[in-house]
Amino acid sequence: MAFLNDPLLWLNDILIELGLSYKLASFISTTGMILVILALSWLANLVARVIIRQVLIRIVKRKVSAWNDIFLEKKVLTRLSHFVPAIIIWSAASWILRDYPVWLTIVQRLAITYMLVVAAIVINSFIESWYKVYLTLPISKNRPIKGYVQIVKIIVVVFFSLLIYSALFRKEVSAIIAGLGVMASVLMLIFKDAILGLVASIQLSANKMLKIGDWISIPERNVDGEVLDITLTTVKIRNFDKTIITVPTYSLVNESFQNWVGMQESGVRHRPPNEDGIPLQVYAFTNRIDLVTYENVQSEIFEHLLSFMNEFGLRVFQLPSEYDYIRKQDK
Repeated sequence: MAFLNDPLLWLNDILIELGLSYKLASFISTTGMILVILALSWLANLVARVIIRQVLIRIVKRKVSAWNDIFLEKKVLTRLSHFVPAIIIWSAASWILRDYPVWLTIVQRLAITYMLVVAAIVINSFIESWYKVYLTLPISKNRPIKGYVQIVKIIVVVFFSLLIYSALFRKEVSAIIAGLGVMASVLMLIFKDAILGLVASIQLSANKMLKIGDWISIPERNVDGEVLDITLTTVKIRNFDKTIITVPTYSLVNESFQNWVGMQESGVRHRPPNEDGIPLQVYAFTNRIDLVTYENVQSEIFEHLLSFMNEFGLRVFQLPSEYDYIRKQDK
């Protein structure tokens, strides 16, 4: 019964009966129980993982859905198993380290910190999973929300960071927030791009100015290509020559850009007409990148275009030069 009531005291009494001093017996018994608790925590983590994988995941997999696979891929459920060892260590420390108050405080605070970190990771994994689910919906093509997702994840990280600081140093969260108010100007400077990007993302999304897959042109920044990704701070674009360029999100609101989505949807690719006719642009890419092969393919394309233009009532216009007039006079 003594073992069940207080294993630490039971082990300590046995060591004293063996002839050890109280101080040495206390140190050995405490160290031994710490090792036992660590082993039990590791084992509990494994058991929790098995339970989650064998029970919860099977329940989820009963319904065939791409959503389930997304949540499993992000390990939203399996990461919950990390709470178990932290809870065991936090609760066991109160009686194992009762003779060492400083270490008791440190261990319990670290256990709480670990649980808060795990909670933040699980919540962000859950948010990321729902974002992946959103991308499977048709509305995601016209309503990009990656910027909103990123700002929510940042809020989660900041919130749990405040809780962690409060747990470690025993400070009230309200006092921490009040202290941050003094540093507001510094924080505004640090997060300037994120704040401007958030405002720009809201404007771009609300006004349907831009979405992934649109072809845009920004001559001042040498941008002329397809939008690949829209984040809180940057927009990634693949130019017509396959180069990748990124521009700040807020620049698309502060500066003017041309969106060719209307032309893409209509299926017509030409430049604005002028007094010489309609300039036609031809974009072509080859698997072979050596110059000779590319030039040969390019010439074959133009020869083919020139050969059947008459079939559509079209003709090629070339601005005459002085040499053309001289040839005409000679004839």
